[in-house]
Amino acid sequence: RYVPWVKRLEFHFWGDPNVNLLKMESGERDAHVLTMTRPEHDRMIKNPNIQVKVFPVGIYNYIYLNNSNPLFSDKQVRQAMAYAIDRDTIVKTVLGPIGQVQDSFLDPSDWAFKPDVKKYGYDVAKAKQMLADAGWKPGGDGVLVKDGKRFEFEAWAQKTNEVVEPIQNNLKDVGITLSIRNIDWPAIVDEINKPTFVAAENNDGYEAYPDRRHRWHSQNIPPKGVNVAQYKNPELDTILDAAWATTDRAKQKDLYWKMQDILVEDLPWIPIFYPLMVEATNKRLQGTEQGAIYVVQTACKWWVRDATDPNKA
Repeated sequence: RYVPWVKRLEFHFWGDPNVNLLKMESGERDAHVLTMTRPEHDRMIKNPNIQVKVFPVGIYNYIYLNNSNPLFSDKQVRQAMAYAIDRDTIVKTVLGPIGQVQDSFLDPSDWAFKPDVKKYGYDVAKAKQMLADAGWKPGGDGVLVKDGKRFEFEAWAQKTNEVVEPIQNNLKDVGITLSIRNIDWPAIVDEINKPTFVAAENNDGYEAYPDRRHRWHSQNIPPKGVNVAQYKNPELDTILDAAWATTDRAKQKDLYWKMQDILVEDLPWIPIFYPLMVEATNKRLQGTEQGAIYVVQTACKWWVRDATDPNKA
């Protein structure tokens, strides 16, 4: 049990990223902890007065898909889309140290994370063959067509989403046309809960516990819940219910490993990467540790160096 050493914490709501960075650089603020763009991260690490740590924290970046839409109702098509996207290159070139390729539907910081799930490596030839086997054939302009319907769709994304363009290019290479409508996060949340929802490319999560009944259980399809993929799998429903009903950690882990295997096989959404949490703090701030999600969850351990004597608090 800890008695807080810092008498007062002052929180500032997220605003203009440039303003936030300037206030950190000037020393006006002591901590800036959130997912951020690579340019923001790279700017932080160049400042000698700021220390930067990066870690996984239960955040996920997906292509959200409505599985009841005819374009995405076939598991084979969703798998082909995963093979078509060069996630390794996207992470290396666009995200660098603030992203990690996502294979599972839990992240590496979770106690129930299964590291050896099925992997979808970049394989254009395999993606094209799977799409052809599912009945999608190239039209005159190269866009896939099935039963007279072209494989083209619009997805919502935030303006700061840097991975959208390479994903568009990868899907285009296999005959899928993805267009993007840039809207802010509150609008995306509103849209994905509508029956007419088609697709989005965005982050999900901030979840410290492996239970995913809210996201994947069939009883939580809108308007009853937030299974906006409208995904249905009776076997997974049974596993999720059983995991929730027991307090035996070993049994839970076994069930959550099965959950991950099923989700990775069915791919109700396409996993892209884990956005890593960036903890940027003024070097005068000591005792910062990773909490379940945010570093402020351990603020009771913080202390501040004396500006005139770095060895004193």
